Amino acid sequence: MIAALAAELNITHLHNLLRQFLFEQKHPNDTQDVSEVSEFHFPHYNGGISVFNSASSRFYSPSDLSGIGGMHMEYIRACHQW
Repeated sequence: MIAALAAELNITHLHNLLRQFLFEQKHPNDTQDVSEVSEFHFPHYNGGISVFNSASSRFYSPSDLSGIGGMHMEYIRACHQW
């Protein structure tokens, strides 16, 4: 739940930040600053959130052929201890 994650991270306004983010994703061409948009226009979200401390990314980089034909794999780590 969002409330549990907000409490763990000590971000009391996490729910509003998420709603602002979802508004921006649903309205990418809206020229208004999100701080000027009424929160009544923000979508509601009551679902779950998954937190991952690491991820991997595979991508093609044609300008760097040092990998196998330009293919690369990177690990992304997000851990408060690092």
